[in-house]
Amino acid sequence: MLDYDGDGLNDLAVGSYGDIRPSDSLIGSVWLLHNQGDGSYDPQPLLVDCARVSDLRAGDFNGDGKVDLLVIQFGWRTSGGILWLEQVSPTSFVRHEVAVVNGPLQTEVLDYDGDGALDFVVLFSQQHESLVLFRNLGGGKGFENRILAQGPHPAFGSSGFSAADLDRDGDTDFLWSNGDMMDEIPLAKPYHGLRWLENRDGELVPHDLLRMPGCYRALAHDLDGDGDLDIAASSLHFQWDLHDFPSLIWLENDGKQGFTARPLLDSPSNLASLVAGDFDGDGRPDLVVGGMHVPGPLGRVGRITGLLGLKPTGPDEVPPSVR
Repeated sequence: MLDYDGDGLNDLAVGSYGDIRPSDSLIGSVWLLHNQGDGSYDPQPLLVDCARVSDLRAGDFNGDGKVDLLVIQFGWRTSGGILWLEQVSPTSFVRHEVAVVNGPLQTEVLDYDGDGALDFVVLFSQQHESLVLFRNLGGGKGFENRILAQGPHPAFGSSGFSAADLDRDGDTDFLWSNGDMMDEIPLAKPYHGLRWLENRDGELVPHDLLRMPGCYRALAHDLDGDGDLDIAASSLHFQWDLHDFPSLIWLENDGKQGFTARPLLDSPSNLASLVAGDFDGDGRPDLVVGGMHVPGPLGRVGRITGLLGLKPTGPDEVPPSVR
């Protein structure tokens, strides 16, 4: 969601894979949906016939006051890359190739080095398995890149990451999940799980937090109202015979970055998306998860599930309601 033309209305930017199945075909696309102010949107194609798009973020990368777009194209084996779509006018964007490479999965836009220019960090999967900083050189001069963290082997299975100052020391840390099960042999991997990348003066120090086959998404949020950041982690796991295998786990922070794992859900299974917030306005933290149920056999299916009211209310903790 963004106001790309400065008219005070929230517009939408949408990126498309084209097909969830692996493909190097140029079937991806990027669209701007211009808010008409009456509840309708006018779709404007910005990029078509490109590699499959896995992430799309907005930001003013050249400091000209206009909102640009960063396009992350996962592709597959021989296609993919990173594009900066520079806004010249609300109807005109100039395309800049930042990188031509397969496997970029997700990005976070932030000022990593504190120089006032927007940088971005990209998680690369496939054979790369790395977290890479693209530092803004300023003035529209482009970006230089540096590897911040590297997986131990090409089959590490990166599935997602998120930015959070987990230890509240004023810099940006990251949570990095590895749990990709979409390969030819979707067996449980003992090295799947979640790690905290602690920022120490710009360098990332890894801490293993959780072993969880299929670990797919993780985010930091104060889930119990005690003032520190806990973690919620979901699994996209295809071992259908394990009916009590947790699909959502809460890692409770003791305030010193020591975490205790508490299962929250085992149904629905296969949770590919995860967001946190106070969605019902009761002052308590909630979680919303989204399911992706391929392949089968199907069981414990859920499209969108809400866990409402996670905060304890007193000595007898009330579990969240699930809807």
